[in-house]
Amino acid sequence: MKQGIEIEYDVRADSADYYTQDPYWSKVYGSLYSIYNDPLAQNILTESEVPSDYSISNYPNPFNPTTTISYQLPKDGMVTIKIYDVLGKEVATLVDEFKPAGTYNSRFSIPRLAGRESKRVNSQLSSGVYIATIQANNFSKSIKLLLTK
Repeated sequence: MKQGIEIEYDVRADSADYYTQDPYWSKVYGSLYSIYNDPLAQNILTESEVPSDYSISNYPNPFNPTTTISYQLPKDGMVTIKIYDVLGKEVATLVDEFKPAGTYNSRFSIPRLAGRESKRVNSQLSSGVYIATIQANNFSKSIKLLLTK
């Protein structure tokens, strides 16, 4: 681009996508847009969408072989969700990362060893009660999961 040349363009923000339109080329070729999708902006929640309380639940319960653990975070923070047997032995780590405020789901599946969503899963689990524990910021809660085979 040569110095001293001014280029005029319009910018329009629509949701998380950004569109730019050059008025000169619009006259020549019609409306031309370059689209940039910002993955960070897509996770921005309005105030009414941010959960007001921490929570954790699962469905189905009892389950075989997979259950979905749903959790809500009213604040951004480090989140850990682990599964324990009734003796307190850790059998899986489902989540261990920073998460922005929002509602999330994580699957706990017995047949998968070290699946994409789980860092460590013991596939030799027997039928019985297991405990899912969430820790986020100063919040901690445990729920019972019932595995039936």
